[in-house]
Amino acid sequence: MNTTLKCVAPVLLCFLLSAPLAAREAQVDSLIARGQAAFEDNKKDQAIKALTAAIKQNPDNIQTYLAVAPIYINAGYLDHAMKAFKEALKLNDASPEAQTGIAEIHYKKASGGIMAVYHARKAVSAARRATRLDPTYAPAYILLGRAYIRLNENHTAASRAFAQALTHQPDNPEIAYLLGTSYIELRRNAQGRQRDNQMILSESILKNLEHHLENARFLPIAAQILFDKGEPEKALNVFEQFIATLPETERTYYDDIARVGTKEEIKIYEETPEAEQPAFLEQFWAKRDFDLLTEVNERLIEHYRRVWYARNHFAEAKTPWDARGDIYIRYGDPDYRARSGRANPEITPAVEQVKERLALALYGPEAMDEVFTGPVYPIRSNQSFVGELDPAALARTDEGGNILVPPGTIEGNQNEFILTEALGADGEASGEVGEIGQLALDEYQRRQMRPENQHHFLPVTSRGDMTIVPWETWVYTNIGEGIEITFTNELGNGVYSYAPLPDFPHEETTIGLHRYSLLAYYAPEAIANRTVSEVPDFYTPGGPMSGLGFHYDFADFRGSDSTTRLEIYYGIDPVEMGTFASGDTSTIVADCAVILADTSYTNVYRAQDAIFFRSIGHHMWPEGSFIPTLIPIDVPPGNYLLTVQVNDRAAERKGIYRHQVQVEPYQSNALQLSDIQLSWNISENPGDEKFRKGDVWVVPMISRAYQKDQSAYAYYEVYNLTRNEFGQTRYRVTYTIAVEDPIRPFNLVRSSVGALAKIFQRQDKTQVTVSFEQTGNEQSTTGYFELSLKRVKAGYNRLTVTVEDLNNGQKAAKEIQFRYKK
Repeated sequence: MNTTLKCVAPVLLCFLLSAPLAAREAQVDSLIARGQAAFEDNKKDQAIKALTAAIKQNPDNIQTYLAVAPIYINAGYLDHAMKAFKEALKLNDASPEAQTGIAEIHYKKASGGIMAVYHARKAVSAARRATRLDPTYAPAYILLGRAYIRLNENHTAASRAFAQALTHQPDNPEIAYLLGTSYIELRRNAQGRQRDNQMILSESILKNLEHHLENARFLPIAAQILFDKGEPEKALNVFEQFIATLPETERTYYDDIARVGTKEEIKIYEETPEAEQPAFLEQFWAKRDFDLLTEVNERLIEHYRRVWYARNHFAEAKTPWDARGDIYIRYGDPDYRARSGRANPEITPAVEQVKERLALALYGPEAMDEVFTGPVYPIRSNQSFVGELDPAALARTDEGGNILVPPGTIEGNQNEFILTEALGADGEASGEVGEIGQLALDEYQRRQMRPENQHHFLPVTSRGDMTIVPWETWVYTNIGEGIEITFTNELGNGVYSYAPLPDFPHEETTIGLHRYSLLAYYAPEAIANRTVSEVPDFYTPGGPMSGLGFHYDFADFRGSDSTTRLEIYYGIDPVEMGTFASGDTSTIVADCAVILADTSYTNVYRAQDAIFFRSIGHHMWPEGSFIPTLIPIDVPPGNYLLTVQVNDRAAERKGIYRHQVQVEPYQSNALQLSDIQLSWNISENPGDEKFRKGDVWVVPMISRAYQKDQSAYAYYEVYNLTRNEFGQTRYRVTYTIAVEDPIRPFNLVRSSVGALAKIFQRQDKTQVTVSFEQTGNEQSTTGYFELSLKRVKAGYNRLTVTVEDLNNGQKAAKEIQFRYKK
């Protein structure tokens, strides 16, 4: 009997102890649910009271804090959430959930405002700490990736973090989507050596993404990956599959050409019968397809990508997107993008030049001493901030040893001078906002709301950022002479518009009507409107690997069957090309292509060829070296848009240039002379068959640039000579070399639009004339001669070739420019 009681007593005791515990946990759960419901009903005081009571009921249970904190976060009570997570860490300092929660709070506080950079750094630090506490905890890696992006757009680090999260939750589509979008940013912005390093990372990322890419949401990511891998046909198909899954209203955003075409094109399209609109659109996009070596229209793929990007990044608060989306769809990624509350990228010389030009126009020569890290155009700012809240006055530390405003300076990225932190040797943040720093922040926020501060407008320089509205500034260096467009979120609702014109001055002495007129002229919206009217859209094929330089030239001759034979000459610079190496042999491989389209773009002619050039050992290429080739194409005479392209297979780079050309007719019965082809060498010794013209081989001098002691030749063709009574032709050839600009410095003619077609003023200070007579039997013949350069002046020269038919007195002449360096 006593033995039985001894066995039952412990069980009864456990039951008596667990019953109140279970009841208390149920009460805690009820209070937490009540608090969440109260927040949802906007009963904030009741919500806080219920959640506070839940914690008091179970203050020693970490799960209570971990349950309460996310509710505070969702309600926007970040400080309450921070307190709850810190209490959780007191109970278990190895809790990855609590540490990740702290990272999330800092991440949310980094969304904007004076402390954005500070909180972004704290978010990175806290998330990294969480991953060390539990290397398998996926939410910590997700927060780490997002924080890296928010801090400084570090998509390399972000992609690694997301990929790590996906290894622990491989079927989580949200993580996969974050990884996919970060991968796209990583690949699109990668350049040079950075691109090579990231290729290794990219391949590992692709393996993690593969089984997600068939999901409709992932189709745009899959399309961009396919395009990046050199499969544009598949990329276009996948984009079209994605668009087909969208509701009709959403599909219209992708089909709309209003943000690409000119006013005239849009008007014509709107007036085109619906049945004929597909044909119009095909022609519309064909005009914009620069890449000649693919069968699909890469510009259309880029348009789909831009619309998708705008819908995903600039449509959070406005449908279909705000002003940023309009500019992005037209011009794509800016060369420089700075944002308030972000650590902004390095300013390149090209970007700096655009900014300095605008600053000089707005503020005069004194602005040249400033470094404009943000908008050059003045933004709504708190002008009194620097004078009344002196950073030097806050140069002390809080109880945790955190530096509160470095003494005597307001230098630094954005608003970090308000409150910074001590960084450890490993670069991680330590400590929290101190009391003095919080007072400074509170005072700044109060001053933002003062009415007198709504009329101050200042640019953002390296001295600091006094703006009181979120902003973004974009710089495009290749549109016109370069443009900067600034957007602001004036109402704080997430909708970015063009930065507004400052308030009109009530007194002339305040700002000056002249300066105000400059502000009106250079207002971001005014710049955008002028640019759109002149350049409605912009696209550089090849993305970050574009910009391959090469020489090109062209000449036309009589073709067959009433056509004209246009020869396009390419000069590949071996210094710019990548090589395939095998032992001591290096091979350059380049694809060359040409397209001619008439003015209506109804007739399009294409041709292409490849260059394989092998060399043994290490070469030091002399100045002006090039690898020549030519592509002939027979077309009807007329005006055409000529597009030439070279793809470097080894370096995966491409160069594309366009040129308006007039292809001359040669069907007349009168005496005619072909274009003059300047040549590097003309020989009767057999060579590459593509350079053969009759019984001679003519290697073109594509650069039209000759140096001292270098041979120079000219090739031409004569048509429709007349025979005399003996059946013979007699004609005189005269060539004249006249100096164009004897003091202009020598520089190789590099391929750029209009570079070879520029007309120079003729000065005729010096000229060389040579004349000789010819006889023959053929009414059409070829001819060439070596140029005498001994008496030619250095600089630009004009060669004129005149042919006179001595049987009937008719004359024909052609001319061409070249450069000569002694």
